[in-house]
Amino acid sequence: MNTSFTPPESFHYMDTMRKTDATPSSAQEKRRQMATAMQKLINKVARMQASEAEMARYVEAIEDLSECIADHDKFDSVEVFKQLYQGKASVDEFYLDIDSGVLFGKASPVGFPMELNVINDKVVGTATIPVAFQGPPQRVHGGIVAAVFDILLSRTQGLCDFLGFTADLQVSYKSAVPLDTPLQLEAWVEYVDERKLRNAGHILVDGKIVATAQGLWVKPKQGFI
Repeated sequence: MNTSFTPPESFHYMDTMRKTDATPSSAQEKRRQMATAMQKLINKVARMQASEAEMARYVEAIEDLSECIADHDKFDSVEVFKQLYQGKASVDEFYLDIDSGVLFGKASPVGFPMELNVINDKVVGTATIPVAFQGPPQRVHGGIVAAVFDILLSRTQGLCDFLGFTADLQVSYKSAVPLDTPLQLEAWVEYVDERKLRNAGHILVDGKIVATAQGLWVKPKQGFI
């Protein structure tokens, strides 16, 4: 069963660990569209082979685009987190937080397609990692694989109402993680002991495990804020 919840009037940080039917605002949809456009641009530029004249035109066009976008203020991520931690966040603050997540956020200009959901006692999902994140030829950079595990395993906190920070992450690379290929993601809780959460997960390609991870998440002694 896919675990979701009816949108509340206000959101807690734990709600970011679960699927919701809450509708993002039209402004948030525009943030997502801008991020998607930037992701496409980054992946076109990455490892590009073009003539010097073509690249000169691209440089000019990109610089013109950068100049036409004003230096707008950034939203206060600390304040948004405070509202989430206290269970007082609005739907807009909820989406500002989850959509801004590095690599996986739908409003992150340096992200890629990643979907995560809670099904029964596991976090499961998919990801497709493009050429901008290449390490060895045709392979995803190992640091990106580790970052995917950090994101994936962190979601297991939603399985047991735990809220902490990454304390340790051990990654084992079994074989190449290919670029531009659908990856299957799975993670689960191994055990919870007061302030400590042990979890694990793996990445699969066509049913074959290509990487595994063991993690430790710890609740801070003094709280988050």
